[in-house]
Amino acid sequence: MRQGVLHRDGKSPKLTEVSSFSGDPLLSHAMAKMDFAPIADDYAFFVSHSTEAETHAAAYAKALQDVDPQGQAISMLDFGCGGGEFSDRLLSLLNWPPAKLRLSLVEPVLQHGQQAARRLARFSAQPVTHRCELPPGKEQFDVILSNHALYFVEDIETTIQRLAELLSPEGRMLLALAGNDHVLVQLWRRGFAELSQPVPYFTAEDVSDAVSRLNVPFSTRDVPLQIDFPDTEANRRRILRFLFGEQLSRLPPEIALPWFDPYADKGRIHIETNSVHFDVRKAVGP
Repeated sequence: MRQGVLHRDGKSPKLTEVSSFSGDPLLSHAMAKMDFAPIADDYAFFVSHSTEAETHAAAYAKALQDVDPQGQAISMLDFGCGGGEFSDRLLSLLNWPPAKLRLSLVEPVLQHGQQAARRLARFSAQPVTHRCELPPGKEQFDVILSNHALYFVEDIETTIQRLAELLSPEGRMLLALAGNDHVLVQLWRRGFAELSQPVPYFTAEDVSDAVSRLNVPFSTRDVPLQIDFPDTEANRRRILRFLFGEQLSRLPPEIALPWFDPYADKGRIHIETNSVHFDVRKAVGP
């Protein structure tokens, strides 16, 4: 294990970096199916032309409104935090007292985890820890968040099981993924079918199956979002690169670009769709 502490000046909270690899597959749930570096600009384009972050943060905040930060401290784990932009939005809405929040981050791309820890430091008076995989041992969290990250894990069932083990007895696990009725997942299916291969990512249906096998209480709800951008070939390509990465070079543009035609209106592409939110609770003891 390697541990280092990045100090901030004055009275600002510390940022603690914990990077470990146990060799145990149960603890090594890195989101390794997709390299986001080459599509960073395309992902940023999607985020800036989608209401996903806004509507999802509001839905999570509503789900957590009964969590009382005035009592005991809250421990929170963000699995697949990226650069911390989404959690920044959510924690700003929740407005929990920094003295009451202990925040841990899991992000396989080290520099993104470091960026997230710096960005989110103001929300906790305690050190913000970030790892490249799930924490080992019997550490527990009152809130576990994974926002649109579970598509890319190696084993969805093992990951969900390990996340559930990390949940405190009264804890909540909040997950979001797109399902088969999401327009972008339908584009995945069309594209990978064109490439004669199955979609290599998990969807909300896979998470539902995995959570169901845990035998724990959970509920789901559809959260709407819109995607809206100027209708140009360059912008259509941006969304396709976001979805397919380097595989896009194998998709003939004369086949892929017209997939947006049903959503074209007055010089813009306008898509209304929804993602699935899961609210998972710890199993009630006998």
